Amino acid sequence: MPRSASYTSIASYYGEKLHDDFVLVRTAESLPFSGTPEKFPDCIAAFCRRGRAKIVIDGSTFNLKKNQMLFVMPERIVANISKSKDFKVTYSCVSKEFIEDITYRFPIDLFQYLEHTPCYDLPPEFIDEAVGYFEFMDRKKEKNTPYQKDIFFHIAYCFCLDLYDFIFKEEMKLPQGKNITETHFEKFRKSVAETVRENLPLTHYAQMLSLTEKHLNKVVQKAVGMSAKRYVTTMRIKEIKHDLNTTALSVKEIASKMNFSSTDVMLHMFKRHTGMTPSEYRAKSQKEKEQGR
Repeated sequence: MPRSASYTSIASYYGEKLHDDFVLVRTAESLPFSGTPEKFPDCIAAFCRRGRAKIVIDGSTFNLKKNQMLFVMPERIVANISKSKDFKVTYSCVSKEFIEDITYRFPIDLFQYLEHTPCYDLPPEFIDEAVGYFEFMDRKKEKNTPYQKDIFFHIAYCFCLDLYDFIFKEEMKLPQGKNITETHFEKFRKSVAETVRENLPLTHYAQMLSLTEKHLNKVVQKAVGMSAKRYVTTMRIKEIKHDLNTTALSVKEIASKMNFSSTDVMLHMFKRHTGMTPSEYRAKSQKEKEQGR
């Protein structure tokens, strides 16, 4: 079941530009992978229009053919092995940060399925509709608007919902069992989403899962490549940015709302992770909004 979330936890990008968070290549004769296995930093959604290609993902070989979608999550070890002479593909690259924001609030089983089955058959009409989503996002990227990043987020989220709906309506048999690490992480991130403003210690999440803090860190590190503390901090920074972008609350009021022990503690954390104070961030966002009008 999808996680419940208030609007304030849905998006926090008001006033931010897409920059390199999203790239669309409408027609290409190859995928953006080299012939040597290497870590690909972004998420890629590719739609094979003609021909076929052979790709290695994390040591497993997959065959991409006409009317199939390839979906690869960030930081996978990927390589091109071969492709046919008539191979044609449409693909988009989405930054790690952006796709993590989407998957963070999304039913985890879809992305678990796509990790196990990165090449999936789709009818031509669904591919055309999916490419339409990305073309729309590409057009929005060119428009100078303070809502640019929020618009992109919601279009991308709608695409994932359509994909999720399609997969479940078809013959999808999702993996029945999740290993214990996946189960622990799913419960952890759901709890963080629900309590992100409460400033709870890691011991709270560890005890909830009947784990030690050391074990919790291993679970989160394996799932998203960062410590449990860094994960919680990242989510709290997003909430602070949301309030700075969309409310007139003072920095002191936001610190209180986020349950920091003092405003100075929030200031220190925010600057350490963003390189600017909350006031500097708000001023920068406001300036970008005014320039976009």
